[in-house]
Amino acid sequence: MKRPRKYLQTDPKWAKNDYSAGGDGSTIGNAGCGPTSAAMVIATWADANVTPAHTAAWSKANGYKAPNQGTYYSYFAPQLAKFGIQSRQLNFTNLRNLNKLEAASYHEKALRAVQRGDLVIACMGPGLWTSSGHFILWWNVTGDMVHINDPASNRSDRELAPLERLQREVKYYFVCEKPETTEEDEEEMRYKTLNDIPEKNDFRKIIKTLMDAKIIGGDGEGNIDLSHDMVRSIIFNYRGGAYDRKLIQKGFAPAVKE
Repeated sequence: MKRPRKYLQTDPKWAKNDYSAGGDGSTIGNAGCGPTSAAMVIATWADANVTPAHTAAWSKANGYKAPNQGTYYSYFAPQLAKFGIQSRQLNFTNLRNLNKLEAASYHEKALRAVQRGDLVIACMGPGLWTSSGHFILWWNVTGDMVHINDPASNRSDRELAPLERLQREVKYYFVCEKPETTEEDEEEMRYKTLNDIPEKNDFRKIIKTLMDAKIIGGDGEGNIDLSHDMVRSIIFNYRGGAYDRKLIQKGFAPAVKE
């Protein structure tokens, strides 16, 4: 699969944002690996506008930030579900405390998930990725090497590492199931008729209004040829009032009401 959106929790745009609980003074930069990992999944599959600033704020507001630590494991399922992404925690006992045979079954489940196109958030223990605990995003496997989006680093050895090392150092796995239709799929989608355009967020209604006003061309029978990116751009411009003058001239209500 294509590499997912990469975010760093240390990005100056949000690194200093509050991510505290119980007065611990934490920020996204020093404690936000969990919501940053979730933001990468959401931005890749559901909403490209979502950043760690959004997910950390939601986590904190809903009580998923652990005082003097990072993010509670129970955070991922409800956060991702808000964007239509199903996720589940694979194991509830630290894999490093299990015998090799018991741990192997969870390693195999996580590997199979990645191979079928899912994303796996891995909570790592001391080793290559952390000296204590740290969430990373495992997104691909090539031979015996894993591809990682590390929210705390761009170091090459932390982004392409031996599968054996990840399995030796991981504590918990969280599988994020790929939706049937993703943001990435939609970007490549083309709409040939008005009825092909999704109804969500009034997309179809807005495009129909612009077609009726002859601002967007068609063949008069609802046939069009627009990519998903084009539709999103048109919707953005409409909501910003870019077509209001023409709409009023044609006898239609403007998008921006005074």
